[in-house]
Amino acid sequence: MINYIWTVTAMYTLPMVEGYTDVVVIADWTLTGISGEYSSYKSDSTQFNLPQGENFTPYEDLTEVQVVGWVKETIGSTAIEQYEAKIANDIYHQEHPPVTAMKQPLPF
Repeated sequence: MINYIWTVTAMYTLPMVEGYTDVVVIADWTLTGISGEYSSYKSDSTQFNLPQGENFTPYEDLTEVQVVGWVKETIGSTAIEQYEAKIANDIYHQEHPPVTAMKQPLPF
């Protein structure tokens, strides 16, 4: 079984939007899949829609769980499934490396 871990690696803000300060507009993130000793990851950036209105959270009060939720909501379940499938495929190939024929010296 693969354990998927989302990590926010950076956030970009605008200084002022509709009276709110330090409004997050982009988050860099990494999705890491781990299965035993094998792992793979996908990193990307997600831009958020503005304005945030009633749902605005001051920058200093944001949590990683909240920002990851924004990322997931913005990119959608189809993209998440595709990222997880690619990571799973990478891990599978680490666990089951392809066997290739090797040229051998002639025994005679």
